[in-house]
Amino acid sequence: MIRYGIIVRKDVNALSFYIILQSILDEKHLSIPEAARLCGLSDGTLRSAIARKQKKVALEVAFKLSKGLHVSLERLNGMPEKEIFTAPDPPPTSKESRLLSNYRDLNEEGQEKLVDYSEDLVGGGRYKKHSKFSLDEKETKKEA
Repeated sequence: MIRYGIIVRKDVNALSFYIILQSILDEKHLSIPEAARLCGLSDGTLRSAIARKQKKVALEVAFKLSKGLHVSLERLNGMPEKEIFTAPDPPPTSKESRLLSNYRDLNEEGQEKLVDYSEDLVGGGRYKKHSKFSLDEKETKKEA
């Protein structure tokens, strides 16, 4: 049951949130900083959830974890997951394959710089597909 943006379990014997989160991180072989980056959360948010043995989490955090870690909200809430059919990802394009190959050829420092640069490009909005920034920019150019 969801109430006031907090995940609340009716079953007293249900696993606490921090246990579920730690098991997902272990399963996916992710460190806290890696998981935080994937989810768009601070390291401190995840660290404190585990260190303080939180039994519940804000709904906004749960949504970000679900999306970033590719797990359902049901799983984060300690509930059985429903079978959902998802189409397989299309094979990578030649550009995507080239980008991955370049990434793998870099040392750890270069890989980190490539990730940072790509996050800057996407985060700025200008180069993101269908972003409000690029649409507004096109409208401005049409009006001029």
